[in-house]
This record gives sequence, structure tokens and C-alpha cells, in this order.
Amino acid sequence: MPFPTYQFSSKRFTMRLMTLADKNFYINLHQDPITCQHVGGVLSTEKALQEFNFSLRLNRKGSILTFIITEHAKDPHSIFSQELTQPAIGLCALVWNKYRSSVEMGIYLNSEHFGQGIAKEVLAELAKFAFKQLNIACLMIRTDAKNKAMLKAIKSLPYKLTTTDSKHCWQMNNPKFK
Repeated sequence: MPFPTYQFSSKRFTMRLMTLADKNFYINLHQDPITCQHVGGVLSTEKALQEFNFSLRLNRKGSILTFIITEHAKDPHSIFSQELTQPAIGLCALVWNKYRSSVEMGIYLNSEHFGQGIAKEVLAELAKFAFKQLNIACLMIRTDAKNKAMLKAIKSLPYKLTTTDSKHCWQMNNPKFK
């Protein structure tokens, strides 16, 4: 069976599966102190490369889907290969949890793109993609209590949020499975 080439988009952005060509962006993203301030801190080049390779392997297995976020190509008739030439501005992911019956979603944005409403837009489309295209029954999302912008983005999602066992962790159920 061929490997699926998942891709989805929002009004302003395209989200495509991460490829080997995204290695330098991934490493640089995980070495930006502002980007990493709420997600465990900066990684060494070696550690970021290990995580990149791990994510690529799990993308192929389907237990993680890591998407690169790019602005839409300027050409409205763009095809997938042209989307690969757009500069990455962040990544978002779906991570299947071994211990819960849910999938966790998250986002990393390059700090140059903070404050532009990207997280709100991309997370809403990521949830929609997960619920409609992948038939995921339950999504979870969490953030650091100090990350006020992400708290606001999460609370703006167009799905009912239920607090889980942690104050800054929420669950969203697929409306299709009421």
C-alpha cells in the first residue's frame, strides 16, 4: 500500500507532511529560545536531529503525523510539489497516545510568526482534518500555564473543550461520535 500524502489547508496556510527536506528548518526551530520557551527548552543540534529522524520514522508508521506549515503558494493553481518550495513557518502534529484513547495535537511556530493568529487558524483546521479525514474520536491539547497566547488560541477552537486531569490540558470529542 502506498504511503498516504496527507495535506490540508486553512484560509492562509498549507499543512503538508514533513519530509527529509525539512531537516534544517526542524533543527533551527528547536534551537530558537523564544519558540522553545514553553515547550521544554532549546535542543542541541544532535538532539533536534534525533527527534527529527524519530518523527520522520513515526510519520511513516502513522503513530505521529508531523505537518510543516507554509503560507499558500502565490500561484493559485499550485500543485503539491510547488508547496514544497514555500518557506516553512512552523509545524503542527497529531500524536497517538499509547496510554489514552486519544490523539494529542500541537503546534510549534517560528517566533517570527507569533501574534499573527496562525495557531488559532491552523489548530482549528488540524482538528477538523483529524475528525473528518482520519475519524479520530477524541483529541487532546495542552499548553504551559504561562503561554497566554496559546491558552487563548485553544479556547477559541470551534469545539467543546473539556478539562482533563490537568488544568491546562483539554479534550475535544469528534462531533460525529456524539
